[in-house]
Amino acid sequence: MIEMSGNGLHPRSEVDALERLLDILGDPKRIDVARGIGDDCAVLSFPGEFDLLLTVDTVISGIHFSTQWQSPYGIGWRALAASVSDVAAMGGEPLAGLVALGIPGGWDEELVGIYQGLHDLSARLHVDIVGGDISALPSGLSISITVLGRVKREKCVFRNGARIGDDIWVTGALGGGEAVRQMAQRGIKGPEWDRGLMEYERILPRIEEARFLAQELPLSSMIDISDGLSTDLSHICRMSRVGAALDETHIPVHGSALFVATQTGLNPLELALNGGEDFELCFTASGGSGIRVAEEFAERFGLQMTKIGRITGSDLILRDRSGHSRPLNPGGYDHLKAKERGR
Repeated sequence: MIEMSGNGLHPRSEVDALERLLDILGDPKRIDVARGIGDDCAVLSFPGEFDLLLTVDTVISGIHFSTQWQSPYGIGWRALAASVSDVAAMGGEPLAGLVALGIPGGWDEELVGIYQGLHDLSARLHVDIVGGDISALPSGLSISITVLGRVKREKCVFRNGARIGDDIWVTGALGGGEAVRQMAQRGIKGPEWDRGLMEYERILPRIEEARFLAQELPLSSMIDISDGLSTDLSHICRMSRVGAALDETHIPVHGSALFVATQTGLNPLELALNGGEDFELCFTASGGSGIRVAEEFAERFGLQMTKIGRITGSDLILRDRSGHSRPLNPGGYDHLKAKERGR
């Protein structure tokens, strides 16, 4: 899993890197650290009914976003959305954020745009930006955002609780983020591009949706879809020591992904499974329990929740419309591999 060279250890993937870091750092030593490395947020327990959630995300130009077709405003908005989405995935409420920005010289106007995007989303979500740091870089742009949140102790949802027989659900439709990136890379313009880019740059984390689900359902696990459904579901399965069987006819594909497929020949299902950065929720709940709240969920949020499969004893598989199965390998984004998302 970890490659050796004359320069030391080189992880092949993000999962390998995390396992290596856990070997070095070990388990948390403080009794008030309820959950450390490995979930969407770290969890600290204090007296009272709430636990503290902590998460940090870093985005880098040319890797996670492109300054060629994304606006500074949209870059700032999405950077905050990514961190807030981690809090949502735990069933929590985001409270405050810290922003560390590395920026090249001469970016005065762009800096204003980035912070305007950060401000507008934070105001909409009632998340205060309470501090941070700005440093000069010789080139490129880096944004690291730490978000603090809280969650009622008994409602916190982790990745490692999925059980055999649980239903697997997702919110919304998938593949829209990757569709926009494909349109940008291929120079596809027009009304579909305009609509897709607006949605992409104003993405909203599913905070209230996640809290509703945690309140109304016996959730056994949850994760936000940031790296692609195939990859993020594999994290749940790996940490829960289970498998999953998905029905490809039930995967909700975003309209932009269907449009891009007609223009490029790309498989829209692959965009939905592997695209990532949709910031929807993937969650598991005891068999049949989700059906009773699906209608209320749609009425309350104007958003569908869709059952896409079931937790099994081992392996990840995808069933086609004829009932044949094939392995579902994690094909989404990996932060330590060469794939560049933003260009």
